[in-house]
Formats: sequence, C-alpha cells, structure tokens
Amino acid sequence: MKESLYDKGYIINYPNGEQSLQRDVLVYKEDIEDGLYTIRDGDNLTMIAYKFYKDPLKWFVIADVNEIENPFDLRVGMDIIIPNLNTYL
Repeated sequence: MKESLYDKGYIINYPNGEQSLQRDVLVYKEDIEDGLYTIRDGDNLTMIAYKFYKDPLKWFVIADVNEIENPFDLRVGMDIIIPNLNTYL
C-alpha cells in the first residue's frame, strides 16, 4: 500500500476530549513541474488544492511549501507555489 502524507502524523488527545493531528511540516523541494498561482478574491487553500490536485485535503501541502501559517489569511494578489504533489508522495 502506498504511503500517505498523513502516515507520519500522530494524534494528540487533550484533557477536554478534543483531538488534533500533528505532523512534520513539509520542506519545499523545487521541481520543474511546480506551478505558480495568484490568489484571487474568495480563494481558500482547500479550493486551490481541489483545482490543482482534485483533492481538497491536500491543502496543507500548499500551505507548508509557501510557509502559510494561517490558511485563512490569504492576500489577494499574493503569488503562491503549487508544488508537484508527486515530489511529496
């Protein structure tokens, strides 16, 4: 079975019963097939991930590569790298 980007994550259980998935941040590896995208009004990372990867759950790859700490804080006109997903699988 092919390894998932989530396989190296681990779950933290908090005293209040909540959980979170923690994982190592991906380090950018430049690839000739990387793309560039300019943020437009109304964009969000899940929508962009779906547009380029057909999988909105891969939003964190774009966030990590572009060092975006808050995925809800995208500025219109900001250029981001759309990494070749195969580099990280």
